Amino acid sequence: MSKIHVLPDEKLNGVLREYIEIERRAYAGEKIIGKNTGNIYTVLCAFSNSIETDSGKYIHHQDYFVLEPTDIVRIDGERYRMVDRKAKVGDRIIIINGYGWYRDKVGDIYDVIHPSKYDFEGNDNSKTYVEYEKNAYNDVIHFVRRGNYRVLEPVEPIKLVTIENKNRKSLNDLLSNLAYRLTQLEQDFKQFKDITVDKFDLKTNKI
Repeated sequence: MSKIHVLPDEKLNGVLREYIEIERRAYAGEKIIGKNTGNIYTVLCAFSNSIETDSGKYIHHQDYFVLEPTDIVRIDGERYRMVDRKAKVGDRIIIINGYGWYRDKVGDIYDVIHPSKYDFEGNDNSKTYVEYEKNAYNDVIHFVRRGNYRVLEPVEPIKLVTIENKNRKSLNDLLSNLAYRLTQLEQDFKQFKDITVDKFDLKTNKI
């Protein structure tokens, strides 16, 4: 299983994103991690035998992993999967392509309050949605087109089974007792393994 790294994604305006280690050649603009150092760099140029990083270092292809972005982001400590689908009322979305307006910046997160058939110009667009944004001045209702967002679906956390301290002693005692009984059985087996058991004749009641 690839190791997961959580790093700010510049393409999402610094939103934390999960990356995994992939063993392949990197391309310009990608992130890499040194196999021996664990240092993370951004690739400036890729050559036949090595890459140039943003630190000015040159690293051979066999000495790094590419950090490939996944579709998992972390927001307020929670994990979400960015899904390319039509948003529904109540969904949370993240902007991936901004219009350049203050209210549609890449990385901004909104809750869908209801769908809209028309955009600001009055054009019919059934794939356009209305979002609700609250800022310091007023409440703004605005439109975000279908291709400019991803729906954020919560990712179920991995449940780990842990043993409470108060139960740990009981478990250790049980394991110790089992180990002791196993040792005793092994000793008993050694004592009787050389004994030869003769056949008993049921008809004559004799050996």
